[in-house]
Amino acid sequence: MTTFDTWQSALFSGGMQGIYLFLLVASVLTALLTRKGRRKSLAPRVYAWWLMLPVIHLALLFQVSGLIVFTALIALLAFRDLFRLSLRPRTFCAVAAGFAAISVLIVFSGEALSPLMQSVLLLTLPCVLTGGFRREHRQVQNLYLWLAWASACCGLGFFGLLIGMIAQAPEQHMRWMFFLLVMTCFNDVAQFISGSRFGKQKIAASISPNKTLQGVVGGVAVSTLLAMAVGTYLQLAPVPVLAALGAALSVCGLAGDLWFSAIKRRLQIKDFSDLIPGHGGILDRADSLMLTAPAMTFFLMIWQTR
Repeated sequence: MTTFDTWQSALFSGGMQGIYLFLLVASVLTALLTRKGRRKSLAPRVYAWWLMLPVIHLALLFQVSGLIVFTALIALLAFRDLFRLSLRPRTFCAVAAGFAAISVLIVFSGEALSPLMQSVLLLTLPCVLTGGFRREHRQVQNLYLWLAWASACCGLGFFGLLIGMIAQAPEQHMRWMFFLLVMTCFNDVAQFISGSRFGKQKIAASISPNKTLQGVVGGVAVSTLLAMAVGTYLQLAPVPVLAALGAALSVCGLAGDLWFSAIKRRLQIKDFSDLIPGHGGILDRADSLMLTAPAMTFFLMIWQTR
């Protein structure tokens, strides 16, 4: 058995069991918090993870090919949600195809571009739209949809860069990919449960009314502890580094959530769609990943040069 096979066996016999156990505890706490009809919105949001987690599990199980399919699935569902909101479907399709093609070319540029240059180019995708927001209202509606799509292409592009790193060093980078997905997913659960139970002080009422200071603190605290536990189990980095990274990813996840929430407020919608019960559309669920993936990419670029 190769080293990678040994790690994979350990991951899916121990790591995934731990994650499912964490979700089970969260589900039990949710059942207690929502008894007698209280906090009805919490239950579907937590329970939906029993459908989403196996999808992530399968993507990791099939490694590079599984993660590529996983990325393509997110992109297709994001396109579906935004296309249905577009006032000019044909124009949206043309613009969306352009951004998607550019992001794919950047990710698959190979040795033509350095990782740093790839990252810089991906970050510019949402920026090219900023000059168009003074046009008449009908066009502005489309521009915000394009901004959401460009942001998705940027985040998924960085996720693609991480997948590319796996091919170069499969064992180590699969561990980091697992770490990223666990932190991104459960940070949201921790923030939502903490906010539902203890939340009082809103931090961005005009953008995301449900976001509270107590929810953020709870999410950062749980993410920090979880990062230390998962990172130590996978032997990724020293505990202080893992703690700092866990807190940073939690904050980045919050920023991604707020970014897409701000776009939704401009579009005057609550969710991008009703695809996932309790969550909304795929971008309502994967919004955190759009900033945690870039953060992880930059971290690994620095960590590998130490």
